[in-house]
Amino acid sequence: MYRVVNGLILGFAALFSPIKSIVICALVFIAIDFVTGVLASRCEARQRGEKWFFSSHEAWRTIRKAGFVLLTITMGWLIESCIYR
Repeated sequence: MYRVVNGLILGFAALFSPIKSIVICALVFIAIDFVTGVLASRCEARQRGEKWFFSSHEAWRTIRKAGFVLLTITMGWLIESCIYR
C-alpha cells in the first residue's frame, strides 16, 4: 500500500512539475524509504535479540532503485519533449 500511495503522489506531481522538481521529489521519497528501512531493520533485530549490522547489499539496492527511477523520469521527459511536440 505504501508503494502505491508514493507512486500516486509522485505521478500526480509529475503532471504539474518540470523535471527538476520531479527528480528532487523522487530522490526525497527514495531517501525516506532508505532511512525507514534501516530503522525497521534495526528495530526488527532488536526485537529478535540479535545484533544489528548495516548491510551494504541493501544500500546498493537503494542506489540501483534511484538510478532506475532517474532513468525512467528522464526517458519520459525526453519522449514528451522531443516526440510529442
